[in-house]
Amino acid sequence: MENGKIEDDETLLLERSLFNYRINMFVAINGKLKITDKTVIWYNKKHNYRIPLEKITSIEQRNFLFLIKTGIRIKTQGMKKKNLSFVSFPSERDDIIKVVKSEMNIINAIDLHSLG
Repeated sequence: MENGKIEDDETLLLERSLFNYRINMFVAINGKLKITDKTVIWYNKKHNYRIPLEKITSIEQRNFLFLIKTGIRIKTQGMKKKNLSFVSFPSERDDIIKVVKSEMNIINAIDLHSLG
């Protein structure tokens, strides 16, 4: 599959062109971010992470280098990497977290409705 490609049954909610995947405290890889109604996709020419929204347990703000408020940490369940850390612009960070949390709430509401 081509990096960053959206499936036919997915709807694009948010796209950011400058978004970094943080490998460690000092190294981050440039890439792009797409959020759909089913997945969070981070990609560049070499890498492609597709995280299903139902696998995300939490998304939270983090500070990069302890000072700069640009970090996002996505915690997942049942995947090889449990935590993925990203760096973005501070103004975009709030938008990204808001969209992912609202989609997670929709998925959780659907799951609870199907149980009851």
